[in-house]
Amino acid sequence: MLDINTNPQNPIIAGRAFGEEPGIVSLLGNRDDSNPPEERYCSMRQAFPGHGDTSIDSHIKLPVLKQDMARLKRYELKPFMAAVGAGVRMVMLGHLAVPAIDPSGVRRLF
Repeated sequence: MLDINTNPQNPIIAGRAFGEEPGIVSLLGNRDDSNPPEERYCSMRQAFPGHGDTSIDSHIKLPVLKQDMARLKRYELKPFMAAVGAGVRMVMLGHLAVPAIDPSGVRRLF
């Protein structure tokens, strides 16, 4: 879980987040959990690019993360960049709209 608990109005993340600071979430969310080569599974990080600053439960309605790319890189994306740097092989996409990443305005639920 790499969501950062930055919005007190968030109905779902507070109890699941490792904290409010990107560095703490990066550290705790990316602990060494490497698997021996003979194992047939790998760990996954979720939920890219981060649900921490939304105020809608994404299981009910599609939230929109309105931050600009500079803010996303400083907060929401930081734990995911750390995960990739640590060799994490799988990241689950979150179900939310992020205009700074996809400005098309198309809101799809797959």
